[in-house]
This record gives sequence, C-alpha cells and structure tokens, in this order.
Amino acid sequence: MVVTTAALDRLDEPQLAAVLAHEYAHLAGRHHELLMVLRAIAASLPRLTLFCTAAEMVADLLEMCADDVAVRRHGKMALLRGLLALSGAPPAMASTALGAAGTATLARASRLTNPISRRRRLHERVILATAIGFAVITPLALGLVCHL
Repeated sequence: MVVTTAALDRLDEPQLAAVLAHEYAHLAGRHHELLMVLRAIAASLPRLTLFCTAAEMVADLLEMCADDVAVRRHGKMALLRGLLALSGAPPAMASTALGAAGTATLARASRLTNPISRRRRLHERVILATAIGFAVITPLALGLVCHL
C-alpha cells in the first residue's frame, strides 16, 4: 500500500486512520483476488454483459464492506470526511490515492450519512429469508407432487 504526500496533505490524522483501515479491510478480505477473477471472467466473455455489470457492482459492494470495517474502528465521520477529501482531490490523485475515492463515491457517502433503520433492515431480512425458503421448498414440493 502506498500513501502519497498529496493524500497526507489532504487528510488529518483521524481521516487517514479511517482511510487506512478501509484499505486494510480490502487486503484482509482479499477483495483484489475476487475482483481479479470477476474481471477476468468479464473480459473473457464480453458478450455476456451480466459479468461486466457484476464485476462493477461487486467492486462497489466491496468498497462498502471495507467502509463498514473502517466505520466500526474509526467512526462514520472520520471515514466520510476522508472519503470526501480524497474525492475532491485533483483527478490524478483521486484515482490513485489509496483507492478510497472514485468507486461509487456518492452512493458510499449517502450510505454513511443515511443509514438504514433497524426496522427496515429487519423487514428486508424477513423478505430475503422468505424468498430463500420458497426457493428451497418449491422444487421439493414439486418433486413430491410429481411422484405421488
């Protein structure tokens, strides 16, 4: 990991700690390996746009996962300010400075400032569990009905 002097100039100590925690989360989660595989599949199957879209969406989600780790360690505001400081950097720096800027920056900032309520999160989990239940039970039920 390389921290440029431009990034050091733009970030105060809490922001730098949060941004570094974000980057360490990428390394610990081996996000680069997952993205390498997804991008290789997308490049080898360019006609199947699903893989290109999946690689982009997974990259955005991995940024948010790393954000979550940094927030747990350093707080929401330190990461948000660091993210905004780097995204406001000149284009040459924003694309290379720690990798913390440029990927769905607006969505990430919005997610940090407007967290999902517990009630909504519970509601989404119930819907997901129900959908998974139906996905498992439906083939079993059809198999039983067909063999009666």
